[in-house]
Amino acid sequence: MSEQLQKFVADTTKSAGVGRRRRLLLGGLGGTFAAFKSGSALAGGVCNSPSAFGSIVANPQNSHKPHTFDGCQASSKGVYMNRGMATDNWGSVDKEITLADAGFPATASVLSTKKLRELLVKPAWKPDYNLIVLYLDVKTGRAAGVISESDVFAMWDIIFNSGTSDPKFAGWTTEMVQKFYLSWVGKITL
Repeated sequence: MSEQLQKFVADTTKSAGVGRRRRLLLGGLGGTFAAFKSGSALAGGVCNSPSAFGSIVANPQNSHKPHTFDGCQASSKGVYMNRGMATDNWGSVDKEITLADAGFPATASVLSTKKLRELLVKPAWKPDYNLIVLYLDVKTGRAAGVISESDVFAMWDIIFNSGTSDPKFAGWTTEMVQKFYLSWVGKITL
């Protein structure tokens, strides 16, 4: 089991209030998460849809592993940023676009006037900004319809606004969104 997975399972199960069913579920997830591996800095991960990913997390023993959909090229931030500079891979997306201009829901913690490219480099970079990478994959066609802008915005709301009203993401937590984008960008692979 990877070090990252061991920490996830330990953190999730160490609470005294965690019931037997939850521990059993996490035991099943261990098998799924144990298959995760690191991707290269510029490679993408798995083009899995939110519904497929949700099924695997909810029922890892019986769910089919997600597959790479035809035409989908899941990316990491390295595809869009190279040494702090935006690459040519942005396609028709304006490299000066702000969160507000892109349509990201407003948050209390991230200024809507921030440019996407500014958030993809240090010191602003945070792992939750992988959602910007997913957005860019959608806008450039690399996502090939596997995820949509509204999916990205719903996940953004879960992370930064404590939830979404999108029924597709009912029951999703911040942690589940983080696992989804980590699988998409190649930090862990299903």
